[in-house]
Amino acid sequence: MSHHQGPDTGRVERMDIAGVPLAVRSGGDPADRPVVFWHPLGDVTSGAYLSELAPALTSRGLRLVAPDGPGFVASPPLPPEQYAVQRLAELVWGLVAALGLARPVLMGHSWGGVVMLAAAADRPDLLRQIQDDVRRPLTAAYIAGLEPAMRQTSTGAFEPVVTARTRAAAQHGMLLERSLLHWPTLATAEVPELLLLATEPRAGAPGQRGGRPRGALRADVHFLPGWGHDLVADGGPELAAIIGDWLSQRRP
Repeated sequence: MSHHQGPDTGRVERMDIAGVPLAVRSGGDPADRPVVFWHPLGDVTSGAYLSELAPALTSRGLRLVAPDGPGFVASPPLPPEQYAVQRLAELVWGLVAALGLARPVLMGHSWGGVVMLAAAADRPDLLRQIQDDVRRPLTAAYIAGLEPAMRQTSTGAFEPVVTARTRAAAQHGMLLERSLLHWPTLATAEVPELLLLATEPRAGAPGQRGGRPRGALRADVHFLPGWGHDLVADGGPELAAIIGDWLSQRRP
């Protein structure tokens, strides 16, 4: 796959965040309102996963910052014990500090949503947090967002850059995280949140984890009929419009 043609997947900068090397993708005007995105788990995911949504978001005056998670594409892997969600949340704030971002929007999908929720609960006074989970024909821009996470083997076949060990470590860290425990903190701090909920599979179906969240979470809940867990794949530019409209109504 060529990485020199097609849609833009963002500028890539190598950074050291408290001793952890991260490849960080960015797009938009550095003077615009910052949005920090953490991508989902997957064989072909990375910070570039936001590529298809990027034009709609940057055109609304948003600066995008999206690291490749440790072990994904251009970021070297960490020891398995370093994938605890709280450790990754610390990396988020380290990145924010290193870039000098003021009152950033935290945006995450799936694994990224879990990481960003923990980061939000750590510093509810500093953020505007969006947690989102993602059925439509693929576009060139969406495929371009997956491309950096693939490499070509000597046989000509393509395989994911991320290793099974990295995915397993991150999955383990996510499963240990109790996101429900962060909700009261965010509610008390009156942190504005947008929670995007897919409706597929239908409530009550095997494996369904959707439905309106209960407890102390105070969020603007937006249901997405017919969409599944991968909101980016299912929604694309429509998802970007929903997020952009919500952010435009909540200026810092």
